[in-house]
Amino acid sequence: MKTTGKITLLVALSFFTAFGSARAGLLEYTPYGSPASSYNAIGMAMNLKGVALPGQGLLVNPALIAETDGLEAQLTAGVNWRREYRSIEVFDSYANSVGLRTTAINDQTDYNLHGAEVSYASSFRGLPKMALGFGLSREYDFNYRLKAEERDAFYYLTSLYEQIQEGAVYGYSGALAVKPLSFFSAGLGLTRLSGDPRLTITENFEDPTYTDISIGYQHNYKGYRFSAGAFGQLTSRINLGISWKSSARVEGLLSYSDNDTSISQNQKVGLPSSFTLGATYRPSNEFPATVCLEYEHTPWQNLEDNLFSYEPLVPVNKYSFGISHRMKNNLPLYFGVSFTNSYRSSSIGLARAGFGTEILVSNLRSGISAGVGRRTYNYGQAFGTSSGTTVSETMADLMLTFSLK
Repeated sequence: MKTTGKITLLVALSFFTAFGSARAGLLEYTPYGSPASSYNAIGMAMNLKGVALPGQGLLVNPALIAETDGLEAQLTAGVNWRREYRSIEVFDSYANSVGLRTTAINDQTDYNLHGAEVSYASSFRGLPKMALGFGLSREYDFNYRLKAEERDAFYYLTSLYEQIQEGAVYGYSGALAVKPLSFFSAGLGLTRLSGDPRLTITENFEDPTYTDISIGYQHNYKGYRFSAGAFGQLTSRINLGISWKSSARVEGLLSYSDNDTSISQNQKVGLPSSFTLGATYRPSNEFPATVCLEYEHTPWQNLEDNLFSYEPLVPVNKYSFGISHRMKNNLPLYFGVSFTNSYRSSSIGLARAGFGTEILVSNLRSGISAGVGRRTYNYGQAFGTSSGTTVSETMADLMLTFSLK
């Protein structure tokens, strides 16, 4: 690329940074995607990854595949619904508040494949049990849609702004685990990250003297990440699990278009590492029940990007509490709550709750779960601007997991 082309691209990207701060989408969809919060129906119902729950699979903790016997497989898909409500406070000529004015209401529904995996565990000729597994996971989701109308004092439409973001970064994983002791297992994994999220921004004006805006971004991410995990049974009633994912340098060609101008540049993004620590406790009672606690930490402040410069991101901490219980008719029930902050601001929290169960049909186990979440925040607080817009987000999810018995 010529020097003048590089300068033009950098100016354009800088323009988008400033422009996007005022009009960007849901917090975790712009600019680096929303990380996966769970990989199957049980995880979503209990609002955790499940690093200390045998049967959750290699996507959660590579050591867990050594806690099973023989062939294990599962497939997870879901429906995700989001509503975003934006409003600003209105004042009279004496600076007295007269209420809120709605500026945008947006709904979106997406149908996604969240994960699939298969593993096999067995002992060979007196050696410790070993397991090998492969998986596919939706690691970072970018789907987001925003539509906002601008109107004058007489409520005539002056402009229409639309932001459409599509795509995801998927992980293609392989893992190897071993169980050298009856109460301990460990595993290692390697994940290939790949995805091509797209962003389109348009603003059409009713006034013919204004030039309509059309901006497009096409990313092409590729990179690798390592993972490691361990699982231990302290007693017959207490389990501990830990999982670590390394940072990942994903890179690829970023194509930028602004009306009739099109430029490409190589982008390198250093995604942060993460670790998850969990514990389960099964108290002594008549009906089998398990209490789960989990903590997940992701240092988003370590993220690197050679093209974009945003407000500093903050570390994300997620706290989860879940309960599984088996009824008299052997029907399992799962419930959980969690609280996590956004990587945009440590003071913006998201509270979620989930519920689910499993149905056994022949050799197929079907898990179903539903979850809800909500948060409200000031836009200026999130993006470091003086914007007085208040954003309320409501979300609902349905997840189905089909696995071998």
